[in-house]
Amino acid sequence: MESIKNLLRSVKTRLVITALVVIAIGVLFVLKPGTSGTWICYIVGAALCVSGVVRFITYFLGDFRKSFGSFDLVWGAALLLCGVYILVRPSLLYGLLTTAFAIFLVVDGVLKLQYAIDLYRMKAKGWWFVLAVALVMGVLGVVALFNPFATMVTLMTFLGITLIADGVMDLVSIAYVHAVAKRVEQVVDDAYAAATAIETDGEVKE
Repeated sequence: MESIKNLLRSVKTRLVITALVVIAIGVLFVLKPGTSGTWICYIVGAALCVSGVVRFITYFLGDFRKSFGSFDLVWGAALLLCGVYILVRPSLLYGLLTTAFAIFLVVDGVLKLQYAIDLYRMKAKGWWFVLAVALVMGVLGVVALFNPFATMVTLMTFLGITLIADGVMDLVSIAYVHAVAKRVEQVVDDAYAAATAIETDGEVKE
């Protein structure tokens, strides 16, 4: 039971961090719609370069018996080349950046839809709120994906506002799902304690 609780706590922490990162990216898009995309491309390129160097170090300095067949050298070269190419030509990734965030919003909307269905099955009262958020975010993601806006700056601003709203709604949803899970956990613990007490009482009477 304790291991399950630790796992759920770890998942919750990762979800909260992801939501905060999404909000931060949204704020960046709103404040700097013209340059924020390029900076993110530079960050991605630098991260790929670092990952490639780490792969190289792991391959050459690690135990060769463990690195045999791991393809660390190949992955290191591929990551490093991709990173350098993006740093030199960030416009290549910039064109895919808005599409990637739009797809993220659609996928996140589907994930929230699953949360809503799970909450409905658990007879939780707030399932309709999560469902509404899922539908709104999914629709906004589709709008961003097809990009009906006249300029890239407008699209980036729209994405920024949507990402901020999505991150905030994620935090609210996480808090609500956590509260429901705690209530379910309490019911299960009470039922287990009652069953144990009845079993113990029966053994005493015998």
